[in-house]
Amino acid sequence: MKNKKILFSYIRIILTLFLLKSFPIFAEEGITDTEIRIGLNGPLTGPAALWGEIITGSTLLFDIVNSEGGIYGRKIKYFALDDNYNPSFTKSLVKEVSEKIGIFIWGACVGTEPSIAIKDYLLNRNIPWVSPVSGASLFTSPSQKYIFGLYPLFSIDASILSRFAIKNLDKKLIAVVYQNDRYGKLALEGVIKELSKFNISLICQIPVETSGTKMKNVAQKLQEINTDTVLIFTTPFTALNLLKASKDINFYPQWMSSFTFSDFSFMNKMSNGLFNGMITTSIGDFSETPLLKKYKEALKRLKPLQNEWTVMIHAGVAWTEPIIEALKRCGRNLSREKFIKEMEGLTNFKGIGPEISFKPYDQNDSECRRGIKDLYLVQCLENGKAKKLSEWIRISE
Repeated sequence: MKNKKILFSYIRIILTLFLLKSFPIFAEEGITDTEIRIGLNGPLTGPAALWGEIITGSTLLFDIVNSEGGIYGRKIKYFALDDNYNPSFTKSLVKEVSEKIGIFIWGACVGTEPSIAIKDYLLNRNIPWVSPVSGASLFTSPSQKYIFGLYPLFSIDASILSRFAIKNLDKKLIAVVYQNDRYGKLALEGVIKELSKFNISLICQIPVETSGTKMKNVAQKLQEINTDTVLIFTTPFTALNLLKASKDINFYPQWMSSFTFSDFSFMNKMSNGLFNGMITTSIGDFSETPLLKKYKEALKRLKPLQNEWTVMIHAGVAWTEPIIEALKRCGRNLSREKFIKEMEGLTNFKGIGPEISFKPYDQNDSECRRGIKDLYLVQCLENGKAKKLSEWIRISE
């Protein structure tokens, strides 16, 4: 009997060793011998659905990589979550997919409040995050080892717009309509800070809610104070309602906004031409390079229901390119620490967006986790096309 027990013990050990050899165990969560699991989320529906096309761009690049054989034998398995721009949804969805499925890295999370909702959770689980789609400085200042920022700071975005309004357009009566959350408030702070350099004060600042539909009173107030320039930091849905309400009272100031409204083709169509003249910042490099041509052709092939290449799709691809580059640099022996090291090694990396550079982690250097620092200005023309108003601009925080 004793000999039989010893024999069975040996058999179990041999079987265990065989199974371990046949099915490799990966210490890292979210990777297997055949796949890399990546999570991402955004408003695929709801008042900010336009921004959800960023996720379309991200998944397009993942699909392209998979169609070309993956990365060192692994395909990208992505989980694109629709949080409806609702932070409470974001947190529960991210927690569920991370704990039930296991995620190697997190990609785009669209929006400031949704990103804030998952920041601590991802950090506590040591999940690399590329990138919060938010210009809030709290994601990179102080710098966090696991967070790589690819969205220009709201304060810098607002500074560029404000400076252009004063120096190039000779505007003095400037007002701000802003979303009553950290996105809007940080942009507002950036405007106030920039105006103070010219000894100019805001003529008016008006907070609105995310799903703002009744913009008549806002438009009337702006008209009453005779503002000549209005900077808008809201959802596209709210901005469209404001422009329509302003038209109804024949109020036509110089409208300006951040990169978030730079999809002129879509916004001009949705506003029935009211977006004509709008000035925004932009981060896309729309030069018809072979790489961009490849992406556009892939969109038609891999996502046939998406019939147009948009600014947000462009941004989604541009913010995902460094993820793919870092994964390729990791080689076959993939780990989160190796991925972070390769992300830190990106210097002047150029895809279809501005140059991207990171540095080794230094908790005292917020710039080590800010990959994009350049923007340029564009203006919407009558046909929804964009007129370039400046070259790349860099302003320190």
